[in-house]
Amino acid sequence: MATAAETTLNTRLRLPEWLRARLPTSDTFARTRSLLDELKLHTVCESAKCPNHWECWSKGTATFMIAGDRCTRACGFCAVATAKPFALEADEPGRVAEATRRMRLNHVVITAVARDDLPDGGAEHFRQTIEAVRALNPDVTIVHVQRADREGNAHCWGNFGVLLDGVRAAKRVIVVAEEIVEPEIIASDPNRTVIPGFMVSAVVHCPYGAHPSPVQGYHNRDNAFFRQYHEQTKTKSDSDAWLERWVYSVPDRRAYMNQLGACRVEELDVKQHAYAAQTDYGY
Repeated sequence: MATAAETTLNTRLRLPEWLRARLPTSDTFARTRSLLDELKLHTVCESAKCPNHWECWSKGTATFMIAGDRCTRACGFCAVATAKPFALEADEPGRVAEATRRMRLNHVVITAVARDDLPDGGAEHFRQTIEAVRALNPDVTIVHVQRADREGNAHCWGNFGVLLDGVRAAKRVIVVAEEIVEPEIIASDPNRTVIPGFMVSAVVHCPYGAHPSPVQGYHNRDNAFFRQYHEQTKTKSDSDAWLERWVYSVPDRRAYMNQLGACRVEELDVKQHAYAAQTDYGY
């Protein structure tokens, strides 16, 4: 025969569904945790013991906490540990940026512990982190290529640098080309089409648009311009004057080229061409 206590226990009402928290079972939660562990990143989610971090991590997002996980203040409402902080990690901005790239975040929340031990309170470290995140997750990438058609299908050869990485990382791509050619020319050499038109938002025809950098087959590097830049921008006032002359007061590309001068431009033109062997795509 059941006792009164057992009867009360058996008839006790269960919590309503809306008040019961379900632990995550999705692969996304595990991937988020694994990524944060791999990159050795701190989050407010864990350090501040947020009760909702299961939900956020299951959606592939997190709130990053930089400058360590030790705070110099002891706020009664916060669960972040109070202790003497460790030195800032110089590679942390890059690790945060890599995490945002791999998590494919459109909106990134970054916070930090209080660092009263630092003269600037960690402001410079914050700036470096924001710049690293923006550099690795650009909204717009502008690239200069040898030629493209009007749909943005682009031929490029020579030294790519980070051109392809920038194109793949950005939400929008602007192609600037030395030449705008017919689609048949681009189609004639598909292996040289390094940027497909479906990734391109706009196409701009602008010869010498990469100056003072070189574009193989079209013009050489303007070494004198680089030297003058370094010589003329040693102080802030000098830099401001240089920017005024070459950027702010130049209304368009034609004015920029006129300021360079026809003789200087002619000196940069390729003098000795070296053409690739003809390629047979027949079948």
